Amino acid sequence: MAAEAFNARQFLAFGMDILGVERWEFLKETSVIERFTNAYGAKPITCEQMWTDLISMGEVNKKSKPMHLFIALRFLYKNDTELDLMSFFKIGSDNTIRKWCWSYVKKIQKLLKGKMLTWEEADDGMIFFLTVDGTHCPIEEPRPFSKIWSSHKFGGDAALNY
Repeated sequence: MAAEAFNARQFLAFGMDILGVERWEFLKETSVIERFTNAYGAKPITCEQMWTDLISMGEVNKKSKPMHLFIALRFLYKNDTELDLMSFFKIGSDNTIRKWCWSYVKKIQKLLKGKMLTWEEADDGMIFFLTVDGTHCPIEEPRPFSKIWSSHKFGGDAALNY
């Protein structure tokens, strides 16, 4: 069974309802979208595009709900614990949160794999932007000691930040 398609405005309405924001239609649109993005880590239009792509890939069905996608997005964006997610989404069971969170994280992963190019597929004229996650690599502590080499990820020991 095919899942229902939703537009960005509907995703915004679902997200604001979960946040408990009443009469959001009368608020300034930029502040509403900022609040939505701060809660879920993506704009409503991005949620619409992801949902449409998930439908086309057959990853969502008629029982799928936008809240399931929101659970995974919130987890990926805020790195919330299961208890935090249960409170935020007002769901009483950790098994339910875990089920929907990891189910949709895997669906998003499949979605990303389908969207990404390999280096071999790239044209010579393509320009890529790459980001690095700020990986800290332990190093021998340079002398004289300086706090600029300290890393909170290694308890203050020396590390390079990439």
